[in-house]
Amino acid sequence: MKKIYLLALSTMALFACSTPEDQVTTDAALDTEALVVGFEADSRIELNEKTKTIWTKDDLISAFIKSNTNEKWKFLGETGDRLGEFEFISKAENPSAVKLSKSFVVYPYNENYTIDSDNKIEVTLPGDMPLKVDSYSVGSNTMVGVGDTNAFTLKNVCGWLKIQLQGSTTEELRSISFCGNDNEQVAGVMYVETTKEYPELITFAKNIEAYSEESNTIGGVLVAPETSLKSITLSASDKAITLSSEVTSYYIPLPPQTYSKGFRVDIKCYDTENNKELSLTRYYTKEFTIKRNTITPLQTIKFNPMETPFNQIRYRSYAENISGLSSDKFNANVIKDYTKEVCYNGTCTSFNIIEFDEPVTAIYDEAFANDEDIYYIYIPDSVESLGNRVFAGSGIEQVFLGAGIKSIGNNTFDDCEYIEDVYCSATTPPTLGTNSLCDGISIYVPTQSVEVYKSAAGWSAYANQIEGVEFPERMAVDYFK
Repeated sequence: MKKIYLLALSTMALFACSTPEDQVTTDAALDTEALVVGFEADSRIELNEKTKTIWTKDDLISAFIKSNTNEKWKFLGETGDRLGEFEFISKAENPSAVKLSKSFVVYPYNENYTIDSDNKIEVTLPGDMPLKVDSYSVGSNTMVGVGDTNAFTLKNVCGWLKIQLQGSTTEELRSISFCGNDNEQVAGVMYVETTKEYPELITFAKNIEAYSEESNTIGGVLVAPETSLKSITLSASDKAITLSSEVTSYYIPLPPQTYSKGFRVDIKCYDTENNKELSLTRYYTKEFTIKRNTITPLQTIKFNPMETPFNQIRYRSYAENISGLSSDKFNANVIKDYTKEVCYNGTCTSFNIIEFDEPVTAIYDEAFANDEDIYYIYIPDSVESLGNRVFAGSGIEQVFLGAGIKSIGNNTFDDCEYIEDVYCSATTPPTLGTNSLCDGISIYVPTQSVEVYKSAAGWSAYANQIEGVEFPERMAVDYFK
């Protein structure tokens, strides 16, 4: 019986610095003892409680034993083993077989994987994978080993983004998706260099601009439809994954590369109490790098579908939409303006949404001027500046400014006879233009920043109107009624 011996490389590195946006990683996020893994019958290479890769019974690998012929080998050990023997099962027909100077093994097994004379292996990172609690999903952990004998050490090709979730027991998790903000390719057929100390992703078979089904086909099978190249989605099986107040973790395998404009995470759940689909989008807008063999944890996400993503402005109006809405009033292009109802924690609410093609960071002059029907607006944390006369002559009553606001232009509320409340959640007072605010309104700021606001340039003129409130960590559109 032919046998080979494999060791799944030791503990994955936990990477805690340079986490994007405001996602400050705490010591708790790095506690490797906190990972608890349950073994399921259909699981394949997963994490144990010490964040180490382990085998499961009957795991399969592809092996190229000093030849470019793809062979199937099966694990002979037990679930939980880190070192074990594999036995030969079968091999693919290969009329063009050639000898290689070394032997290579690849996890997971795929009958269509190939290797060329330069020892470059062609593998696939699928855009859709099963969702698994506290571990990798089935077959997602691509690994490569190189050796001169029948003993190999498998090394990881990808890195991982660790998503940590909290929610309600009425919410069933359906999917988690990752997408680069600059439309980077993250899935598809990829080439892996094996001649260096560690496996290195060279390139995808074809980039998105030059996409063709032929270039993303292995052995006549289309492994990456074009729509899946820009995102990786973990999807739940028939077995429901119910969220709770306890944190659960999920791992998205990603090719090692830099995401120059950051990324976004889309989470979809099902509300079993109200029988409705729920969704939440988190944008992270700073440059972000995934490193090979590294787990990068995000700060825990508390699922709340009321939370406003950075590519949306939410508002309420007596009309169906904003009159005279135009993309030239924002830094991003308007995709649509629509009404949506969301039910959460037993409460249903409707609001209007302006959706953009990317995070909105600037609102230009007179964007909502003279719209007499708008009465409430929620500006997300991504917005840094308001132009001049943004709400002049409108019917606005309440304005919420997100934590990212840095400057407010001139005459913001000219001729706004109904304005009552302005909420500014930035801890540092934004700079004000001329007549940015007005007398007779209530101005709410973070409690810890009240005195700073009262003495700040421009704000000091409204000191007797400024009050402190406790803002939630992540604001939601239903915070103010």
